[in-house]
Amino acid sequence: MTRLQVKLFTAAIASISFLPLAGQETMVLKNGSRLYGHTSKEDFTAKTVSFMADSAIVVEDINDIYYTAPSVQRLSNMKNNWRRWFEANPAKVFINGGKKSGMLGNISYTNGAKNEFEGDAVIIERSNDNVSFFTINHANLTLKKNSEVDHFEYATRDPLALVGTIDEIVPVNGAILQGQIIEDYPSRLVLLTDDGVRNVIPYSNIKAKRVLPYNTNRSLAEQLKYLTRVTYKDENGEHRTVDGIIRETVYKPSGTERPYYEVINADGTSPRKYYFDDVEMLSLSPNAKYIQDRDVVINDDEILIEHKEAKNMKHTIKTDRYEINDTAGIVKLNLAYLADGNLKVFYKDIPVNSEFIFVEAKPNYTPSKADNKNRKDDEEETPVYFYANFSDMFLNSFMPFDRFVSPASNVSVNYGKVNAGKYYLLIRKSDNSTYLIYVEP
Repeated sequence: MTRLQVKLFTAAIASISFLPLAGQETMVLKNGSRLYGHTSKEDFTAKTVSFMADSAIVVEDINDIYYTAPSVQRLSNMKNNWRRWFEANPAKVFINGGKKSGMLGNISYTNGAKNEFEGDAVIIERSNDNVSFFTINHANLTLKKNSEVDHFEYATRDPLALVGTIDEIVPVNGAILQGQIIEDYPSRLVLLTDDGVRNVIPYSNIKAKRVLPYNTNRSLAEQLKYLTRVTYKDENGEHRTVDGIIRETVYKPSGTERPYYEVINADGTSPRKYYFDDVEMLSLSPNAKYIQDRDVVINDDEILIEHKEAKNMKHTIKTDRYEINDTAGIVKLNLAYLADGNLKVFYKDIPVNSEFIFVEAKPNYTPSKADNKNRKDDEEETPVYFYANFSDMFLNSFMPFDRFVSPASNVSVNYGKVNAGKYYLLIRKSDNSTYLIYVEP
């Protein structure tokens, strides 16, 4: 290992809170150091693991480095990576001259070192013996798995994520458990279930583990950030590779069958078994089909129509109708961008589907071309009113479908199919708030 790699391994356990971003994976070394990033390759023949370290907290002996006292800099003057770091770590941001600022110093190695790292750093802690600082390295490190690596930890799914995976553990005896694997030791797994319970499961008690899609409306391939490249020996002893998804790892198969990986293609087809003793290496490759989708965070009284904030319109209730006499807040949507012609509405999970009425609106008066042609420049345009009869609201309103409650307790429903060139009213019964929508061709 290089000097820089050795220094990366001196990361302090207590410095996890200073990370710029919580990585998907943490590799914990036997000396207590923590590296943040993801495993890029596991070589079973060489018994090594390669890890892409996105970031690290480095703790150096004060005799090995030269550093300048931290100076205050405005965020606007910093390079993008440092500005993003402080944005992700607001506790390190303070106001200087009315501007949000951060504390930077300069680090370089002494004692004849070749200055593998030299430059600006966020100096977190100083004492008479050492300096703790943060830097971005993106180093690809290869380690001996058995002697240098203690275990792996995995970040839990983003609470607002709408995609991802579910881990399923099949014990030798007992009920199947579902959740997220958050720690992986040589002798055991730790599975976090939805109720917050940490289940420590010895490998000796695991028959198989599987990966399932978190969002059942999307394929598994769209919810995995990486595909796995399996390097193996075929029946003729030839070295071959295949890219896909390890859908199941079977440690204790039935009968005399050997342990194996079940790998499917990225499109979810053609499952095939690859036996442990034939697999030489597992490595990751970016998945072009991955969709990173997050929840929509809305307030209790907020309505989103196709992700656009809708404005409660002024309306009057007549003998037989709801009438809109204000078009300033009309929501305009293009039919080409509505999936299958369906219109999506988001709201907080308080009312049920019957709380809303969605119905086509009728124009009460539409100015003719002659009206606009004869209008003087200082005259206001003739107002356009829209309304919906009570009978239409009762008999011809659209029923919502595909009601989905998100992790943030928001509801999304679809109304459709809507038509181009038409106006629609969305009416909330509890407070009579009314929204006018126009679908452009």
